[in-house]
Amino acid sequence: MNFIYKISKLQDRRFIWILMSVIMLSFVAIAYGFFQKYLYMQPCKQCIFIRISMLIIALGGIIAAIKPTDIFLKFCGYILGIGASIAGIIFSTKLNTIKEMIQNNKEIDLSNISGCAVSPAINLNTTSQSSIMPNLFDATGGCGYDSPVVPPDTALSDLQNYFVNLYSDGWYLVPSAKFGSMASCTTFAYSLTIFLLCVMLICYIYTKFKPKMKF
Repeated sequence: MNFIYKISKLQDRRFIWILMSVIMLSFVAIAYGFFQKYLYMQPCKQCIFIRISMLIIALGGIIAAIKPTDIFLKFCGYILGIGASIAGIIFSTKLNTIKEMIQNNKEIDLSNISGCAVSPAINLNTTSQSSIMPNLFDATGGCGYDSPVVPPDTALSDLQNYFVNLYSDGWYLVPSAKFGSMASCTTFAYSLTIFLLCVMLICYIYTKFKPKMKF
C-alpha cells in the first residue's frame, strides 16, 4: 500500500514528466540528427508518424510539468501520452509487418498501402530550408527500407563510413546480430510508456478514492 502512495506522490513532481519529455525528444533528436542527417537514412511516412507521436508524448509531459498537482494538466499529460503511444504502436506494427514481408522476399506493392507509397512525399515543415532542423517531417524513403542511402560523390569521414557499413543491412539495435529492428524497438518503447503511465494513473486514482492509511 505504501508503495502505491509513493507512486501517486511521484507524479506530483515535475521530474517524472520532464523525464518522459526528455526521453522522447532524445529519440527524435537521435533519429533526425544521427540517422537521417549523419548516416543518410531516409525516413518513410510511418517513420514520420512515429516521430510526430513521440513529440506529442513529449508535449504531454511538458504540459503536465507546468503544474503536476493540477488535475487538468495532469490528465492532459496522461491523455496525450497514452493516446500518442497507442498511435505509435499502430504505426510501428504496420512498419514492422512491411519490413518482415520485404525480408521474406514477399512481393508487396507499397503504393497500395495507406501512408506508405514507394516514393513518399510529405512535408509538414512550415519553416524554410534554412531553419535549424529542415526536413524534420519530410518523408523521403520507402517503408521497410532503412539502410543508409548516401548521395553520390559524398565524402564520408572514417567514422561515418564505419557507421554506414555497420547499418548497411538496416536499422537494428544490435546491427551485427540484426537484433531489434527500429519498429520493434519503438513498439517496446511505446508499450513501456503506456504501462508506466497506466500504473501511475491507477495509483493516483486509488489514493484519491481510498482513505489514507497509516503504516
